[in-house]
Amino acid sequence: MQPRKLAGPALIALVVVVCACGSKPGDEVTADAASDASPIDSATVDVPIDGDITPSAALVEIAAGREHTCGVRADGRPVCWGGDLYGQSVPPAGPFRMISGGDYHSCGLRTDGSVVCWGTNAVGQTAAPSQAFSQISAGANHTCGVRTADATIACWGLNDSGDATPPTGGFRNVSAGEQHSCGVTTAGAVLCWGRNDAGETVPPVGSFEEVSVGNDHSCARTALGAVVCWGANTLGQRMVPAGLVASSVDAGANHACALTTGGQVVCWGDDTLGQATPPTGTFTRVTAGEEHSCALTAGGAVQCWGSDRNLQLTPLFDPLTGLAIGEFHSCALRSDTSLACWGALPGPVPAGAFASVAVGRFHTCGLRPGGAAECWPASATGAANTASGVFMQLAAGDAHTCGLRPNGTLACWGNNADGRATPPTGTFTSLSVGAEHSCAVRNDQTLACWGRALSSPTPAGSFVAVSVALGHACALSSTGAATCWGRNDYGQATAPTDAFATIHAAAFHTCGHRSDGTVRCWGSAFYATETPVAAFVELSAGSGHTCAIRTGQAPICWGSHAANMTQADLP
Repeated sequence: MQPRKLAGPALIALVVVVCACGSKPGDEVTADAASDASPIDSATVDVPIDGDITPSAALVEIAAGREHTCGVRADGRPVCWGGDLYGQSVPPAGPFRMISGGDYHSCGLRTDGSVVCWGTNAVGQTAAPSQAFSQISAGANHTCGVRTADATIACWGLNDSGDATPPTGGFRNVSAGEQHSCGVTTAGAVLCWGRNDAGETVPPVGSFEEVSVGNDHSCARTALGAVVCWGANTLGQRMVPAGLVASSVDAGANHACALTTGGQVVCWGDDTLGQATPPTGTFTRVTAGEEHSCALTAGGAVQCWGSDRNLQLTPLFDPLTGLAIGEFHSCALRSDTSLACWGALPGPVPAGAFASVAVGRFHTCGLRPGGAAECWPASATGAANTASGVFMQLAAGDAHTCGLRPNGTLACWGNNADGRATPPTGTFTSLSVGAEHSCAVRNDQTLACWGRALSSPTPAGSFVAVSVALGHACALSSTGAATCWGRNDYGQATAPTDAFATIHAAAFHTCGHRSDGTVRCWGSAFYATETPVAAFVELSAGSGHTCAIRTGQAPICWGSHAANMTQADLP
């Protein structure tokens, strides 16, 4: 929304962990893994990772968008994290000398002055002109830049309020907001254009060094460090702290932050989610987004505050694998095989190495590298009263847990109402546990199900994978064809004819993961809509939401419970 000034693939082994978790529950079950005669729970493949993935990768610049954040390393390589429904957090290769985040798109200025944008292009906001620029700014649905040749401004994207129609003349810098824009002329005056509902395009008279635009307010800084804001003041976004002497200022949606000449961060305006309550310390950069803010220390460490609903607060240089999504919390494996869990955690996360993780409604279970199961916290249902012995796979439901042993037999523990913790005898290749119902694939590829019966019988036939949810289940054939049964009031059991590599049943929707990495979801439109058009390496469905991981990226989530994906326990 405001000018955000920012100064060969490696390979890792990605372990795809087969587990079925949560009260949804229907986590990843792979057709390839389940089709083997002997039970296995993982496969290893080489996946390209774009750029440095070490947590110590320091940033030299940072920029906050609506629900995502981008930064630039010292060598110009970009990195973005957070919301990524439209690819706004997957930047192209650098080097960049400037980057800016809008609502659902981002733009970068290359060292040769050319501009490249990524994310949604619904209204032309990423269709940058083929010209050289000295500075750029991505707004909500439009982008502006200062041309190198003559210092005039060019804007592209949505223009329904005239926000992409700049005045003529030369400018030092420009800032694009929600539906208005402002720039500082070469003479130091501020000019604004676009929507003017709250006086946001009527700047004060004076000489200024920089301007930054929010939703319906704007702020500018003089050469002596004084900051003045104008426009809407419903949330105190114009109430600049008395005595502020700033070296920079950045306006978010309904708040603003400034960096004092001493390196402290000061914010004002909307603080509903803590976006205007910065940490103490000394910083070199500050940026304000929609509902979050971030700053950089002198050593390049990132500190962010405010909303984390799309994981925009913590840069994830260390990729996650083995994603397990529950109703209220989620877990995955870090590259060092320790657990990363977030959301409404049922208890402290154990330290040490894990081979896989399964998430239930109010409990979590993990497999240690030697195959020992560990569940937490203790509960009256006994769902976390871990069975002894060695397991190849664990799956957690509402109040019971089941495991697949190396010899193919099953063991369950916890609430045994309707026989849900009393598995059938025989040998099996994969397992999925629902809220009150479970299924497993036998060695002969037939299905065996137990617990509270679904509304329609378990289908006959040959299957290689199964996923069980609240009231329905789905299975995959060796060709990837999906068959679903049980509750279908939202169409969650009406599978499309696509071929899938994995299947993920949730409470009121189902998602299939194709072999090319793309995802298709069906069932309740409230839960299955806004499926990102992108290729993912992992997918997992929760009660009313779905999460997925792109190569080298933090998880992104969509659906009704996506806000539960707060990255509370990640470093």
